[in-house]
Amino acid sequence: MVTKEQIKKEVDNLPENLLDEVHDFLISISEKNSTEESEEEKRKKWKEWWNNTETTAPADFMTDRIQLPLENRGKMFD
Repeated sequence: MVTKEQIKKEVDNLPENLLDEVHDFLISISEKNSTEESEEEKRKKWKEWWNNTETTAPADFMTDRIQLPLENRGKMFD
């Protein structure tokens, strides 16, 4: 396993022109990690909502399912 000291040593040996790229990469990893946590929270909230649809949707929601008749558009191709 890589330690912080090993990473720091590698960064110290990098040319100056690569430091911005490494910094951006580290920031993206940090953001990805925090995004995964928020995605987990989102999944949990959606699951809670789905399990409680009886209380979130009105009782008469879509009790009548009426399909409109198809329109007669004639022949499209001869």
